[in-house]
Amino acid sequence: MDRILIPDVPVDCRIGVPDGERAAPQRLLVSVTLHGDLSAAGRSDDFSATVDYAAVAETVIHTSLDRPRSLIETLAEDVAAEILAGYPVEAVSVRVVKPSALASKGAPYAAVEIERSRRV
Repeated sequence: MDRILIPDVPVDCRIGVPDGERAAPQRLLVSVTLHGDLSAAGRSDDFSATVDYAAVAETVIHTSLDRPRSLIETLAEDVAAEILAGYPVEAVSVRVVKPSALASKGAPYAAVEIERSRRV
């Protein structure tokens, strides 16, 4: 299966546990991998035969900012659902990195990665 990769889209959103952690926006990095057949676009060089990855990046940003969340897992699910609902892809992988999550433990970040596909 072919893939379009959109790595590390920066978003400043309200996320975290406990509630006070959501008081100020935090920087997250959201990466998506779109899975599908890209052969028609490759053969035709026709933009309408592929996925508009700038629009996908905008969807990632808009979804990340639309409401506060407690968990990066929830954000990953919401981003995956929006992409599957709005774009002609067979599956999507979403990775959400929270750089500040484990700074006190010396780890560079915490992250979650999910893969969701269309139900047939």
